This record gives sequence, structure tokens and C-alpha cells, in this order.
Amino acid sequence: MSGRVLAVQDRRYKLALDFGSKQEELFDLESDPQELHALPLTAAASVRARLLGWGLQHLNRSRSVSKTELGIRARLREIGLEWKNSKMDPKILAS
Repeated sequence: MSGRVLAVQDRRYKLALDFGSKQEELFDLESDPQELHALPLTAAASVRARLLGWGLQHLNRSRSVSKTELGIRARLREIGLEWKNSKMDPKILAS
């Protein structure tokens, strides 16, 4: 797999979607925990459909987030990292 990839999984199955090659791979994590052998495209159709639905929901939520909100989230992450790595005395920061 190469390019943009989305992986969706539940406790037993993992579906990897490769948007670059337009391919998907479904793995049974119970029988193949190292994900070495993808199941055939005809296998576990209901599981594949459920995981594809979850992936679609994720993509729809991702697109609905505004650029402003993404900028705010990124800045909050930066602030959190700055706070975490600060050398200042926590008592000073709290005051």
C-alpha cells in the first residue's frame, strides 16, 4: 500500500483502504494477527460493509470540520506541547 491510507478496525477485523491504488485489504486479526494474508474480496461481506460504513462516517466528519477549527486544534496542541516541555516552575505557571 502506498499513498493515502485509511484503516478501520474492530476487535476481530481490520480493513485497510488505499486511496492511491484504489485497493482494500481485510484482515482477520484473530487468525492472522500480523496481517500477513488479506481475506479474499468475497469473504466477510457484511464485516467489510460495516467497516466501510465506519470509514465513510470518519471521512464525512473530517470534511465537515472547518479550517478555522483545524487551526484552533493545531494551536491547542502546540500550547499543550509547550506547556508539557516548559522548564518553568509549575507553581509560577499556576499563578
